[in-house]
Amino acid sequence: MDYSDVYFSENPEEDIWLNLRRYSFANNIYNYYKDTDISPSNDLVEVVSGSILQAYEYFQASKIATIQTAPLLLYYGATNLLFGASCLLSGEVLNVKGHGMHLVNQDNLKQKILENEIRLVDPQRGGFNIYLKSITQKEIPTNSTWSIVELLGSIPEIYKEFIEMADISFLHLIPLERIISDEEDIYRSNSNILSDSEVIEKIGSVIGFKDNYLPISKNRKKQVIFRTKLNKEILVKHSYYNEGYLSVGHEKEGQLCDLDSLFYEYMALYGLATICRYHPQIWTPFVRMDNSGEVDFIEKFLITVRRYFPNVILDKLQKTRHFYSNQLAMPTDIRSNISEKDLDDKLKNMIARLGIHNGEL
Repeated sequence: MDYSDVYFSENPEEDIWLNLRRYSFANNIYNYYKDTDISPSNDLVEVVSGSILQAYEYFQASKIATIQTAPLLLYYGATNLLFGASCLLSGEVLNVKGHGMHLVNQDNLKQKILENEIRLVDPQRGGFNIYLKSITQKEIPTNSTWSIVELLGSIPEIYKEFIEMADISFLHLIPLERIISDEEDIYRSNSNILSDSEVIEKIGSVIGFKDNYLPISKNRKKQVIFRTKLNKEILVKHSYYNEGYLSVGHEKEGQLCDLDSLFYEYMALYGLATICRYHPQIWTPFVRMDNSGEVDFIEKFLITVRRYFPNVILDKLQKTRHFYSNQLAMPTDIRSNISEKDLDDKLKNMIARLGIHNGEL
């Protein structure tokens, strides 16, 4: 994680929103474009300002709502936030018509909530694709279908809870541990989470892996070791817990797709919000009688969205990663961290330069 913007905070959610709500003021929106050739219209200023303020109120309301309505409130809040951010980044009021998503088979939904699916539709006018292009400059296949469970298995901040209640095949990331020794700096898999065979199977769907990494090796504990090729890209991403992972792509319409986790969260929110809003005959019994642990997991997901979704949007707007910590600021230590081997070599070199021979000390 890039710690160039570290903020001390006892309440990160409020501090993030204080930062985001700067863009509800006209002068700050004008200043956002001061080094560009964009001259924002009055409509753009009002759209950005209003969208962010409405998003904040939806997120705040979700804190006191139960799981009966919290998914809906967070989805509305996320939609407002994405729309406002996309307009701000694009420098124009975007023409959005509809969600750009559709809950599959609504007349016969599955009782197991996480097995239901979302289809992406209307890439030209639908919100999802417009926000995706504006914020990440990516596109994905139209009409691709995504299950809620595979979306939730793609979010790094909740993967530990995910593997406790879902099949490991739906986990679309490979958690990694960074190991720094005197000889090298590498990443390795965690055998307590994924076996070596499971890691190897998932590696085939990591976009760009073969081009950037040496053939994998294993240690005595059957942990898979990852070493990059010389001058090649390190594909390891980091969650907001600073845990490393490789993102495993989703095969859709004959191609692998890998999105920012922000959009996996957004799709999953849409699915949950649509079910709880329009299908209470499915949602209410699920919430009331679930004995699988899925309700608790969904609660964890909603808490994660409330905390980190605005954080990601702030990062996108300000083009840097914001890390909020309740640890006090510490002095910058520029002393060299030297290993015992390096110290031994330095002493030997110093003795040699002084012309001291063995036995003379």
